[in-house]
Amino acid sequence: LGKGMGDLTERLKEGRPVIAGVAETGTAEAARHAMVVERLETVNGTAGVVYWDPRGTYRWQPTATFEKFFNAAGGVFVWPL
Repeated sequence: LGKGMGDLTERLKEGRPVIAGVAETGTAEAARHAMVVERLETVNGTAGVVYWDPRGTYRWQPTATFEKFFNAAGGVFVWPL
């Protein structure tokens, strides 16, 4: 179990995808679900994460945007052994 964006980023730098909880609207009261965060990737000079949401979304998102949704859900993640 990991906690916080710094810890999540370190796991991704090691090449270890993680399963992270997110809040759908970036607020603590929002519905929550989990997604697979695959890797870090910089696009046009902006740092971001590539993730797969089991509801059918595979995309890149700026790290700052992802962090809002991640922190609203408690900032907790796990990684496969």
